[in-house]
Amino acid sequence: MPHALILLLGSTIDAVKAFDRVIDPWIKRVVPIDTFQDEKYEALHVAEAMGTRILGIRLDTPESRRGDMLSLLQEVRWKLDLRGFNKVKLFVSGGIDEFEIFRLNSVADADGVGTGLSNAPVINFSLDIVEIEDKPVAKEGTLIDTLPDPQKI
Repeated sequence: MPHALILLLGSTIDAVKAFDRVIDPWIKRVVPIDTFQDEKYEALHVAEAMGTRILGIRLDTPESRRGDMLSLLQEVRWKLDLRGFNKVKLFVSGGIDEFEIFRLNSVADADGVGTGLSNAPVINFSLDIVEIEDKPVAKEGTLIDTLPDPQKI
């Protein structure tokens, strides 16, 4: 499930419920939980809303909010386990490499690696949604108020 769906629908819970309604049940549900809310609480809200229909949650926390990803994963895992969601898998992505994977393996169930696998020089960037229908909206950690006014470019 993409962050864009969450941004368009305005909440992770609304997005995951919409996704669950229209996507075939055989497709595993992995939900990004770092769009609008604190990761540990969003993970819990998503797990409560989805119950056994969720395979996992994905942390793709931007570097500006990340801090220590291992500590964040441990905190999310603890919160889920405490509430009985120990079968919910933890997926991590977003600028990680083979060294970070090794460090996160004690908690993460799966890793998503993009530019870290490249053998050629890369320019690492993301295309973030920062506005929907003339209203500023963005994933946590995206500083939309610092973007230039397109009328002045």
